[in-house]
Amino acid sequence: ASTLVSQAIYSSSFKATPLNLTTASLGYTSSSITVSSNKYMRNGDLNISMNGSLSLSGLNFIDGSVTDVNLSFSDVGDIGIDLNDSVWANVDADDTPESNRIIHAECKRLFIPDHFLVSLDRPVLENNANTGFSYLSNLSASVLMSAWMKNLSFTLTAQGKNNDTLLNYTSPSSLLYANDVKLIPLVTFPIKHSAATKYVDLVEQNTSDIGLLFTKGVATYKYADLGFNYERDFSNPINPFSVEGDESLFSLSVQDKLYPSVIGDESTSSDNNVSFYYGRLLPSDIITTTLASNTTALYEVYDSTGSSFTQDMKQRTLFWFINHKHDDANEGYIIEAVASSSSLINDSLSEFSFSYNPVSSGYENLSINTASRSKATIHLKTQEWLWYVPSNFGSAYADTAGTDCTMHPCLKFSLVPKNIGLKVESGDFSGTVVPDENRSDYIQRGVKLFR
Repeated sequence: ASTLVSQAIYSSSFKATPLNLTTASLGYTSSSITVSSNKYMRNGDLNISMNGSLSLSGLNFIDGSVTDVNLSFSDVGDIGIDLNDSVWANVDADDTPESNRIIHAECKRLFIPDHFLVSLDRPVLENNANTGFSYLSNLSASVLMSAWMKNLSFTLTAQGKNNDTLLNYTSPSSLLYANDVKLIPLVTFPIKHSAATKYVDLVEQNTSDIGLLFTKGVATYKYADLGFNYERDFSNPINPFSVEGDESLFSLSVQDKLYPSVIGDESTSSDNNVSFYYGRLLPSDIITTTLASNTTALYEVYDSTGSSFTQDMKQRTLFWFINHKHDDANEGYIIEAVASSSSLINDSLSEFSFSYNPVSSGYENLSINTASRSKATIHLKTQEWLWYVPSNFGSAYADTAGTDCTMHPCLKFSLVPKNIGLKVESGDFSGTVVPDENRSDYIQRGVKLFR
């Protein structure tokens, strides 16, 4: 064949003929043939520095023919198989120049790789910002709350039939013999309550697309870290769950673009595991007698079973636990507070100013200052993965002009006069004080938005 596989053994035959004829020379019986190889680059230039050695065993002619000769070449390249016999015609040494006594032939054969060895580093699963958890979030170009698969790296090695590295498989391909290689990566995550979504998925590419070059038969590359998450419904909380490393796979298949028979593939699971929580931001209404006051927003996670995911968390309301792991703005924070005179965010009040304190162990303090305004609705802009409202009581997160408290977290602010009745003006207070002059029951009535 015109194309042969490196390091494979081919049973070959050779024939010595009279000049310009194709029949074997019956008088030619010899074992004095020397064998050499001429190595050519793709452009046809001879390059003696190329790697590889030619092997021919049992090259003994009888009556002009020899068969069952084992032929192989140890690397890749366009190889001239050079046969020379300068001994058999020595009988004519006294009257014939040596150059005319050498019996010679050369044939060129192209040797290509047998396969690629694909080596994958085992990827690592990591929670968002390596905090020990990730919030459920519908991924988009603007939403980076996700868990991560990291260290997606691979090494390709061009090998011959004997699994030896082929040093001539080197870039640039215009001179030596590395070709463009098709890369087909695949990352799979388990299906939980929904199929996993990826921030940016790995796609089929060629090595030329990513600038990957081979040096002495080897090429190494690392993909960018891959963010992934699962479906989140703003009105349908779900229990925490984990994704284990042995459930998360990375595989890569490769194929030489010029020689499609040269392929390779490998697959591996991941190290570590990640945990997903359904979270929310829960603010508290504030009644105060001072122009400067504080309120605390909670970062909570849902767990209707009281599982091991929340066993060391403080439960504040039914099925909701304060997430003490939430200790960084990467998990979410109050971006901006806007005071308005109604449930609409665009009726802003200039009398208010706010100071934002760092998130710590699931708590965030918001400082509020007002010049004189006694009542206001405080709208909180935050991350969409922290918005929860019961079904039929609101809609998906939004905080642009015209949106209201059914679309983002809000709290009620009330500034009341001092020394009106028996009221606590500052400090912590627990219990009830009932004036002697009126011990009857008091009933407060009103509409409370569920949060």
